[in-house]
Amino acid sequence: MSVLEKDQDIRMLVRMDGKVIREFLIVGGGEDNFILQLKGRITIEEAEEFSREARNNKGHISISGL
Repeated sequence: MSVLEKDQDIRMLVRMDGKVIREFLIVGGGEDNFILQLKGRITIEEAEEFSREARNNKGHISISGL
């Protein structure tokens, strides 16, 4: 997935193992450059739930059970 804005180009890449996301890479270029790499195991359903919670809470997520 790509997101293009005036001064920023963001690419998002996902490595899957079946229905499990194993790696998520975000690369941003432009005025501010960055690379964010997340490795682990999360199902698509769990990622969707996390995304829903983030939208409902305006980006504030509480992680419990750690």
